Amino acid sequence: IDFNRLQPGDRFKVIYEELAAEYEVPLFEDILGGVRGNPALLQLDGLHPTREGVKVMAARMGLFIGAFLPEQDTDSEHRTDAEELCVHL
Repeated sequence: IDFNRLQPGDRFKVIYEELAAEYEVPLFEDILGGVRGNPALLQLDGLHPTREGVKVMAARMGLFIGAFLPEQDTDSEHRTDAEELCVHL
């Protein structure tokens, strides 16, 4: 792959995809999903998440990782804070 022909953001995407394939691990592709484009969840620079934005990111990642863990009771009485937050996204 000629990294010089890729946009800077795409360079990381390609590297992460290659590493995930090489190590045979799932890739959580859109870490800023649910945060990007939402000014209430971004700092003034428009790039970095606020504390609340990080909570959304962590909740989404927790659900992603949870898909690879053994089954658990997921009724609302036993939901984690992260699961409860994602229900409302």
